[in-house]
Amino acid sequence: MKETEEPVADSGRFMALRRWNTHEHSMGPVGYAGKQAQWEEEDNQLTALGIHNPWDDFLKGRSRNWLRGRSRLEVKEGVAEIKWNKDSALKLAEDIKEKNAHVESIDLLTEPTPCALLIKSGGQQIEAAWDQVYPKQTKLHIVPILDDCAVVKVEYALGVYKDHVLELPPNDEITKLREAVLQRIQWKRAYIVVKTTPKEKASSQTVAQLPSTPPYLRPKDSQTSASGAAKSSPSVPSREPAAAAKSAPSCQ
Repeated sequence: MKETEEPVADSGRFMALRRWNTHEHSMGPVGYAGKQAQWEEEDNQLTALGIHNPWDDFLKGRSRNWLRGRSRLEVKEGVAEIKWNKDSALKLAEDIKEKNAHVESIDLLTEPTPCALLIKSGGQQIEAAWDQVYPKQTKLHIVPILDDCAVVKVEYALGVYKDHVLELPPNDEITKLREAVLQRIQWKRAYIVVKTTPKEKASSQTVAQLPSTPPYLRPKDSQTSASGAAKSSPSVPSREPAAAAKSAPSCQ
């Protein structure tokens, strides 16, 4: 039977998609929603048996669910171990765990701490603002904080990134980074760099006090006017010594 051109084209397109999907899942047709109940049951059983759950090493959220969908949990002789479908999934899990170690540093804080906010630009992570991160905050303006986010107070936004659109705006009036200055917002934990050393703290505090327009971005006239005025204004000697000398009584 001769195949028509349309089914052949569809077949080729689906084959190309399968080649791109290198991280095959094992959830079947139920998907993430159907597996969620099973995963919760596994976690409860491990807790009841007093067995360490290896999934506790990963932050709750989409990345952990993605990994669980490409692995299975095996319990043997009182030890729970994750069995990965492919080595590529294991490699991604190691990268995510390393990233989580940085993110969890926020939970170790006990007070507001200087930090930097990162954004993605040109495939790189770039500092866009200096802020204070507020640990252990669960709500912001009655809105629950997402598991992969933390509360930050924006203190200084770099000029070239002031118009960066917020991924999680707190309201309709604050949608850009420049509008969030001196405001508290949610920010992805993975894009918060805590400044923990004294040198880093001092740097952040100094930058937070900078004027809204850095000197190198101001018009040259405004920079030279002060120096020019200082040069052109003659010094006026005080007349107080002379007056004092005339009024002083003679000792003769």
